[in-house]
Amino acid sequence: MAVANHKGGCGKTTTVVHLGAEFARLGLSVLIVDLDPQANASLHVGRKHPSEVPVTCAELLLAEPEKLPLAIHDDTNIEGVALIYGSLALGRT
Repeated sequence: MAVANHKGGCGKTTTVVHLGAEFARLGLSVLIVDLDPQANASLHVGRKHPSEVPVTCAELLLAEPEKLPLAIHDDTNIEGVALIYGSLALGRT
């Protein structure tokens, strides 16, 4: 599932975080890929600041797709939800 809208402040992050948590609660596998340069979903779900993560979605999309296994973080604030962190670098492309 993808949640996207060019307009800011319309509830994309809230929708993704809550749907992800509910789907995980129901036993589904959940991976949130945060493509927002502000990394708001990463800040809500992740246990680290995006600047502390060596491989984010920016590295995967811009140069290094082979690092996918290193980019998926299972140690999030929501049990059953994995995360690929967003990055400010996405806003510079």
